[in-house]
Amino acid sequence: MRASVISTPTMKPLLLNDNMLIKSLMALILLSMSGCRKEYKEYMVFDSPDKLFRLVVTMDPDSFAVPGDGGHGSGYLELWRNGLKVHSSKHSDVGLVEKVIWTESEVIVVGYEALSLLEE
Repeated sequence: MRASVISTPTMKPLLLNDNMLIKSLMALILLSMSGCRKEYKEYMVFDSPDKLFRLVVTMDPDSFAVPGDGGHGSGYLELWRNGLKVHSSKHSDVGLVEKVIWTESEVIVVGYEALSLLEE
């Protein structure tokens, strides 16, 4: 009688050329970054007296904080009109925003900038 032999497939090593390796690394980097969008947290909100505008101060929850700095993290000043963002500017110390002054033509973020409320 003849004995039966069971053969198993052998795997050949996967050889990557330089171009394929670079493409694979780029794909891996892009995939890892796709879920890493930083979410800035709403820190303060100031509504205009007529409720047409809203100034939103957002702060990076991971801002580097040192004891004694008062929590002055980086973030954005965002001006919204009727639910649409019309301005956004990045600042390194949005934790210092305490007061805004609304006029007919602008909102003044005390210590930062004046933002026009007029359509351009």
